[in-house]
Amino acid sequence: MNAQEIDKQRDGRTHGLTIKISSLSLFSEIPGPWPSFPLVGTNWQYWGQKQDLFQLHKAFEHKLLKYGPICKEEYQYRRPVVHLFHAESFPALFRSQGSCPIRPPNEFVCKYRREHPEKYSGVGLSNALGEEWRSMRLALAPVLRQMSAIHTKDMLDIQTEICDDWVRHLQESAQDGVVADIQELLYMLALESIFALCLEKRLGCFEGNPRAREMVQATKDLFECYQKLYYGSPLWKKVPTKPYLDFCKAEETVYRITEDFLREASATESQSRVLRALTTLPNFDWKDVQLTAMDFIVGGVFTITQSMAFLIHQIAINKRVQDKLVRTLRNAPIPATDPYLKACMKETFRISPTVPGVMRVLPEDTVLCDYHVPAGTAVFANSLIACRNEETFHRASEFIPERWLDGRPQFPFALLPFGFGARMCPGRHFAELEMCSAVASLLKKFEISSPMEQIPVKCIFVIAPEGEVPIEIQPRGNDGPD
Repeated sequence: MNAQEIDKQRDGRTHGLTIKISSLSLFSEIPGPWPSFPLVGTNWQYWGQKQDLFQLHKAFEHKLLKYGPICKEEYQYRRPVVHLFHAESFPALFRSQGSCPIRPPNEFVCKYRREHPEKYSGVGLSNALGEEWRSMRLALAPVLRQMSAIHTKDMLDIQTEICDDWVRHLQESAQDGVVADIQELLYMLALESIFALCLEKRLGCFEGNPRAREMVQATKDLFECYQKLYYGSPLWKKVPTKPYLDFCKAEETVYRITEDFLREASATESQSRVLRALTTLPNFDWKDVQLTAMDFIVGGVFTITQSMAFLIHQIAINKRVQDKLVRTLRNAPIPATDPYLKACMKETFRISPTVPGVMRVLPEDTVLCDYHVPAGTAVFANSLIACRNEETFHRASEFIPERWLDGRPQFPFALLPFGFGARMCPGRHFAELEMCSAVASLLKKFEISSPMEQIPVKCIFVIAPEGEVPIEIQPRGNDGPD
């Protein structure tokens, strides 16, 4: 315990309160793996273990059992990360953030983009910090509002059309009623849908567009490199390691293809509303337009694909839920507004999350789990673990969408699929629309099941299926379940 009383005078963001932390435990006393070594930090703990850097979700479970609701480790030497595993401790983290929440940037992305000013005007909204982030966020507000206006008739119609085409493509891809890997088809659906939102035109992903396949592969490569570079050795800062070179190659591919599509779209007389909003922003040049579109497409394609794969799998292995969902969708003119489908989506985010939590950097000294955590510390609110806590969610290991219906109280900070606060994902409403439209189109035509009760997963910057996600389809009768 700290023997010396420490008075911390807070600024206006904490209403000028003075707190005494003499009874708190020191930051150095937060449990966790130790020692930390130059270059490798505490990553030695993963060497020769099943819980390597691609199995961090399992390592999180192990750390909770070993260290309790809070622990500390160093993926990089002298750069501690504090993990919070109980949702009760999340509000203290989020309340400290102020109007400019700080999220640790992907330093390798920043390095590459700053070294190529001929292509990039900056590091992008998701990697910007402080006033740079705030000014970009304010500048992009008209575009983000346009992207959020997704429940217009024309957008609903085009999403329904895309999802119906996707279901036909899925049926053609099936062999004896089995889709070997629905995930690969979902990548094409996500890319087709995002381009329809951004450019209001069809890309032709279901017709074997080679650029679409190249874009999907580059997106996969990017996220695998993110995992290696973010959590692995920082040697890439000194020499161009293989993961860094692989990242550069994938980034260049995404840049080239995005530029091609944007140039083609801007050459037409009738530009999309999103593209028109981007190109008419004050002080926004073509490099800004391309960077914004590129980040939105890459992030959306990968994360939406994983989330849809998990949602469809959960519906496939839970026949009771599937039958009830088919009944409720009959009376839902807009699938994205159906309460039970939205509950299924929330329950999937809880039990099979794509995003395992939210990382923030403390702008000021903060008390977390009775420990004094200094300003500048990165803290990870681990919603993946929090959502599996029986004290927070009754029968937490079971898929029960009904827990989200009828205004039943749930811990408000436990479920964080799109982040939290001012830095919440701007594509949230579009992602939900796309997921709901895809499920509705699929269940309208097929009864689905899965030969796999559980999907092995891996950590590639987000949580994703490891290997194929097979789905069995059977044409649905006109009446469906009673």
